[in-house]
Amino acid sequence: MRLGSTKTKYESVVKRSNPPDATSGCKPSISSMKNKSSSRKKGAQTPLQPRCTVDIDQLRRSSSLVEGSNSGRRSSSVISKQTKHDTRPIHDRNYQASLIKSINFYLQSHDFSLTLSPKSLPSGKDVKDIITFLVHQLDPAWQLAKLEDDVPFLFRQHGYPFQITKSALYAAGSPHSWPALLAALSWLVQLLNYKEKVEEKENADDVEDYLEKSYGCFLRGDDIAVQHLEQRFLTAVEEERLLAAQRNAAAETLVNDLEAKIKGLQSGTSLIDELNQKKAVTAEDVNKFHFIINNLSSKKDALEKSLVERKQEMETKNVEIEKLTKEIEELKQQVESQGINIRDYEKMNREYQSIEADIRIVEDSRNQWEKKAWELESSASKKLKELEGAIDRYNQDIIRLKLGSQFNYKLNSRGGTATEMLGVDFKATVRSGIMSSTEDYEHNYREMWEESLAVQQKLHEKCTQQERKRKVNAGLSAKIKKLEARYNTIQKSMEEYVSSKAAECERLEADVENNENVMKTKKQAEADSYLKKARLELEEITKYHDEKIQVCSNELLQLIDTATKYKEHVERKISSVKTALNETIQE
Repeated sequence: MRLGSTKTKYESVVKRSNPPDATSGCKPSISSMKNKSSSRKKGAQTPLQPRCTVDIDQLRRSSSLVEGSNSGRRSSSVISKQTKHDTRPIHDRNYQASLIKSINFYLQSHDFSLTLSPKSLPSGKDVKDIITFLVHQLDPAWQLAKLEDDVPFLFRQHGYPFQITKSALYAAGSPHSWPALLAALSWLVQLLNYKEKVEEKENADDVEDYLEKSYGCFLRGDDIAVQHLEQRFLTAVEEERLLAAQRNAAAETLVNDLEAKIKGLQSGTSLIDELNQKKAVTAEDVNKFHFIINNLSSKKDALEKSLVERKQEMETKNVEIEKLTKEIEELKQQVESQGINIRDYEKMNREYQSIEADIRIVEDSRNQWEKKAWELESSASKKLKELEGAIDRYNQDIIRLKLGSQFNYKLNSRGGTATEMLGVDFKATVRSGIMSSTEDYEHNYREMWEESLAVQQKLHEKCTQQERKRKVNAGLSAKIKKLEARYNTIQKSMEEYVSSKAAECERLEADVENNENVMKTKKQAEADSYLKKARLELEEITKYHDEKIQVCSNELLQLIDTATKYKEHVERKISSVKTALNETIQE
C-alpha cells in the first residue's frame, strides 16, 4: 500500500514538473519497486546496508529537542556542573501514576516480565533490572560493569538535564529517591519511543528517497546515476526478499518440528500410564519383600531363641568344667599329701590305664554319637528346607485356588508335634476343608460337564442344520449355473438369429439397390413393402428376445441375491453359534 501511494505521488510530481526537453529514455523503471528496502544512510552512494545502532549524538540532540527549552543551548546545560531544579511535579501521586503507566506500557509492549505498581514502592533489584533492560534497548552493545557508576554517566551522555546520584541508585526503592529516579526512567522511555519512531520513519522513507533521487537524476538527464540507483535499490530489495524467505523457511521448519513433536506426544503412551505401571510393579515387589521379611524375621526369632538356649547350655557346661577342675585340684592335693608305696603305685597305674582305656572307649563312642548327631542335624535341616519349599508351594496353591488363609501352613522348627510345626491341624482343618472344596469342585465339574454335553448337542444340531443349508446352497448354486448356461445359449441363439436377419436385410438392401434402376413400378413397391415387413419382423423378434433376456436376467439376479442373502444368514448363524460355544466354554 505504501508503494502504491508513493507511485501515485511520483506520477503526480512527474505531471506537474515534466520539462519540455526531457527525454523518455532516462525515465526510471517503477515496476521494479516491489518491496521496501531494509535500511539506508541518507546521502550515501554505497549499497544499502542494515542499521544496527542509532547515533548517540543524534539521540542526544533528539532528547534535547524533547526535554529542552526554546533557547536551543542544550550543550551548555549538559556541560554545566550546576545542579538544576526539576520543575516537574515528581512528588505528585497522579503524576507518578501517569509516569508508571507509560513505563509499564513500554515494558509490556517489549515483552518484559517486570512491571511497576503505583500503590507500592518497588524493590531495588526490580529497579536495577528495569534500568538494565532499558539501557540494552537503547544500545545493545553497552556493557554495565557497575550500575551505580555507569548509569549516571549514560544519562549525562544522552543529555538528561538533571543529576542522578549514586545514593539514589543504591537506595532505588526508598521513598526519598524513588520520585527522581521514576522521572529519569520516564525520560529514558520517551527517548526510546522517539528512537523507534525515527527508525520507522526512515524505513518508510526508503522508497520515497529512491524515487526522489532517481527523479532528480532523470531531470538532469543522468542515465548512469539512474541505473546505479535502480541497481542498488533492486539489490536491497532482493536481499530483503532472501532474508524474508530464509526466515519463512526457518519458521516452516520450526512449525513442522513442533507438529511432529505434538503428533509424537499424542500418539505415544502417556507418562502417567507408564508411571502407574511402574507403581503397580513396585507395589508387587514391596508386598513380596514384606512377605520375605516376615519369614526371615520369624526365622530370626527362632534362631535367637536357639542361640539363647545354646548360651545357657554353654554356661552350665562351664560351671561343670569349673567344678571338675576344682575336684581335680583337690585330688591332686590329696595325692601329693598321701604316701605312695610300690603296690599303690602299680595299682594306681593299672587303674589309670583302665581309666584311660575307658576314656578312649567313651571318646570313641562320643565321636560316633556326635557324628550321628551331626548327620541327623544335617538331614533334619535338609528336610526342613524341603518342608519349607513344599509349604511355600502349598501356600501358593491355596492362594491360587482362593481357599482362604485358614489353610495356610506356617513352619515352626521348634515345635514338638506336627501340628505345632505346621501351625494348622491337618486332619481337623485342612483335610476337612479340602474334602469340602473337592466336593464343591466335583459338583461344579458335573454341572459344567452336563452343560458341555448340552452345548455339544446344540453344536451338533447346528452343524447338521448348517450341512443341510450347505446342501440347499449347493442346489441353488447348481440351479444358478444351469440358468446361466441357459441364458448363454439363449443369448447366443438370439445373436445368431439377429446376425442372420441382419445379413438377410443387407442382402435384400443389396438386391433392392441392384434392381433400383430396373424395378421402378409395381415390383419396386412390392420389394419396398417386403423390406418394410422384414424390418418390422426383425424389430419384433429383437424386441421379443430383449424382453426374454431381461426376464432371464431379472430371475438370475434375484436368484443370486437370494443365494447371497441366504449365505450371509448361514454365516451369521454359524458365527453366533461359535460365539455362544466359546462363551459357554470360557464360563
